[in-house]
Amino acid sequence: MKLFLLGNGNVTINDEEVKLSFKKAYALLFYLLIENIVPRENMVNLLWGDLSEDSAKRNLRNAVYVIRKNINNELITSPKRDLLKINKDIIDYVDIFNIDSMSADELLMMTDMVFLNGFHVTETPYFDEWLQNQRYHYSELLVRRMSLLASECLDKEDGHTAEKLCKKMILFDEYDENAYRLLFRAFELQGKHSAIAQTYNQLCDVLNHDLMLKPDDATKLAFESAMMDKS
Repeated sequence: MKLFLLGNGNVTINDEEVKLSFKKAYALLFYLLIENIVPRENMVNLLWGDLSEDSAKRNLRNAVYVIRKNINNELITSPKRDLLKINKDIIDYVDIFNIDSMSADELLMMTDMVFLNGFHVTETPYFDEWLQNQRYHYSELLVRRMSLLASECLDKEDGHTAEKLCKKMILFDEYDENAYRLLFRAFELQGKHSAIAQTYNQLCDVLNHDLMLKPDDATKLAFESAMMDKS
């Protein structure tokens, strides 16, 4: 069993996607996957807070049933009557738990790196808040991993791969000056000095237009250093 939460979120068994009949069942599964163990009352309030207590508890029981029936009967356990727990022992792979071991090729092959991108459940403000926090957290982990790999590529003088990683980082945060500094070095290794100047000017324009700021001193120095080596 594999779970993929980068992108729109899906579950596969033997490489075949498993479908659940309603979105809040997915929400319950994804939430438990990350939080591991949760009081039933918390899940009721998180996903069915707009319903009466009886209706909310009935919906929670139904969501648990749907997950067990369609995925695995042992995936959600109840160590105590008032608790729900995900059974990670029967899960083979979860993408977000493997970010720190992802290769450059794996990251560059991904077409959607946003945590549960486009996933939305109506009338669940607390779940929405949790979702936004998770998106921010995992985007930070991805950028950190790509930054490390880009630096390793630069040490190996692989400017081409480093360039692609840096551009993916900038898609996450167009104000990430560290990504631009690495990108300047990637361009320099490839002799793309016109791209260095163009990218620096674009960064200046974005920072000035959106934030009324200028690139910091480290970025300016990286730009000047890269251009200084122009042959």
